[in-house]
Amino acid sequence: MSEKLFLPYLDDQPVVTEIKGHRLVIVSEDQQDLRDSLEILGADEVVEIDLVDSYPDTAEILAEKVEASAVFTPEGVSVGSMILSLQDSLPWIQ
Repeated sequence: MSEKLFLPYLDDQPVVTEIKGHRLVIVSEDQQDLRDSLEILGADEVVEIDLVDSYPDTAEILAEKVEASAVFTPEGVSVGSMILSLQDSLPWIQ
């Protein structure tokens, strides 16, 4: 895992992406891919988490603050592709 993670933010909060009732915060090691996906995610900035200076579970803690789960983009998979895959594979929850 990289020493840095990146999260989409809007108004000083992690952006929640809702897919089939699942509240998700997208986390990526690829800052540029996340920047390219800001509009899709409804975010206005990318926030960097330096894992050397913070706990490894920081992304999950931030997601919990907005009542969501952290979803890590797999290496080599774009944010857009991951969202499409999640839309196809996640079951509906109520």
